[in-house]
Amino acid sequence: MIMPPPDMPPALASKKIDAFIVAEPFNAAGELLAGGTMLRFTGDIWKNHPCCVVCMNENTVAAKPEWTQKVMNAVVKAQIYAQANKGEVAQMLSKDGKKYLPMPAKVVERAMTFYSPADYADPAAIRHQAEWQNGRIDFQPYPYPSATKLIVEEMNKTLVGGDKTFLDGLDADFVTKDLVDYNHVKVAMEQFMDWSKVPGIDPNNPYEREEVVVL
Repeated sequence: MIMPPPDMPPALASKKIDAFIVAEPFNAAGELLAGGTMLRFTGDIWKNHPCCVVCMNENTVAAKPEWTQKVMNAVVKAQIYAQANKGEVAQMLSKDGKKYLPMPAKVVERAMTFYSPADYADPAAIRHQAEWQNGRIDFQPYPYPSATKLIVEEMNKTLVGGDKTFLDGLDADFVTKDLVDYNHVKVAMEQFMDWSKVPGIDPNNPYEREEVVVL
């Protein structure tokens, strides 16, 4: 069943659905507001998987390279700050702060900071944190080509809803190079280096990685 994320916690609370999978902070809302139990974290299945990305119009990027670079610099700086100040950023994002998200601060803060195998032992929703050292939500700037390629390949094997025949002709290697502009983010990363402290990043080889998927 396809359902808007804000409708998922109320549907769970009213027993109209038995479970859901979604991005944060709606999982945390399911826990705190709907009495839900976390079964598994996708970040504990796909190591440091990508979630939200920044998309810009290609014509704008080409016409305004300096402006584009300033935007990317701001995004990278914001990610660095969010990673180092998750509790503060959660408060700001919540409806108790700047109202970027329609969730109370306790929900957003849980989504960004509450991640311990001891707290999710029964059932064992976290199985690789000791090895991977990742958080429930982490912020890192680089869009790894290997991750983009994996997403394109797996999309053609998955049907959530609608017609996916347009995927049949896509070449994953071409999409990985054509869809993502790696230049501006690299410039920003070279200027603001604190991203290297984020779990899962090798500062000696920050632009390549092996995708790890383990159930």
